Amino acid sequence: LFRSPKFRRIDDHSASGVNPSAHRLQKVPMSMIDYVGVMLRSISQSCCEVSMATEDMKGAYRQVPLAPCDVRYSITAVWNPATQKAHFFEMFGQPFGAGHAVPNFCRVAEWLCRFLQRFFYLHVDHFFDDFFAIEPSITLTSGMFVMREAFKTLGFTLDPDKSQPLAQICAILGVLFNTALLAAERKFSIAAKPSRLSNLESLI
Repeated sequence: LFRSPKFRRIDDHSASGVNPSAHRLQKVPMSMIDYVGVMLRSISQSCCEVSMATEDMKGAYRQVPLAPCDVRYSITAVWNPATQKAHFFEMFGQPFGAGHAVPNFCRVAEWLCRFLQRFFYLHVDHFFDDFFAIEPSITLTSGMFVMREAFKTLGFTLDPDKSQPLAQICAILGVLFNTALLAAERKFSIAAKPSRLSNLESLI
């Protein structure tokens, strides 16, 4: 807490009974680590110099607004220890703890991903608000520029603090991918992030 003053309160829509009161039949298809491997293999068949880069949406759920008529149903209470009172606020973005917020947001993220694929032929995919691109090294710089400008034009904000510039060693979905040996040995490697290994050692 002292190292990082940032904290996030999860809106508890389970305790309030909101989540159990509704059900959605829609399924959300999510990217997995093997997707990244397939993307790497696909690009490597036509190019030996392959790089990766990632972008992350800033405050992702908050960028998907509620319908104005539904804001009245999204009132958040925050306890103020100084006044010993609860203060009530209207929430205009998707509540983080609401079950329906997941498919609501993922529809937007999936649309953005398909837009980049179909209009600009970018080799890109996403996991919730994390977008990752895998391209020939010579085209990835322009590809990431197009991605950032497209998000800006469409009114979505990326988090520059979480961006990973193009590189041959890149962490995607918590796993370290390395294409440095692709040109010489026609292979790429997949490994656990060092931080995950150290955390596991500490846990053990």
